[in-house]
Amino acid sequence: MPQPVAATDAFDIQVGGGTGYNIEAMSKYLSVPEFFSSVYLVDFSPSLCEVARKRFVRLGWNNVKVVCQDARLFRLEDHEAESEGDESSSDLILPPPAMDEYFADTKSAVGADLVTMSYSLSMIVSSTCILKVPS
Repeated sequence: MPQPVAATDAFDIQVGGGTGYNIEAMSKYLSVPEFFSSVYLVDFSPSLCEVARKRFVRLGWNNVKVVCQDARLFRLEDHEAESEGDESSSDLILPPPAMDEYFADTKSAVGADLVTMSYSLSMIVSSTCILKVPS
């Protein structure tokens, strides 16, 4: 069992997180609900997102948000602005931002402390937009 750590402001994004198994497995090494202020599982499959949502409800991890969306259009700041003050775990099925909004130069960008993806990167045709680092 991992040692408890103080809550942090760390953000984790799991791209192509599927059923959420990897997030649950990570808890063998650190306490996910205590270490991360927010964990976002982003997946395109509604059926996998539903399995993940049920997993985190069962675990009682209110800091894990399941976002059923094309990962190429995911922006952390869109979801953090909507979930501020919301402590409940939820299945966020939100429309992607408008394309002009997606490419807009924003000064309120929020960064992630950890981004993980397994084979999902190989499934994204235009993966450079996922890995783009702001200048």
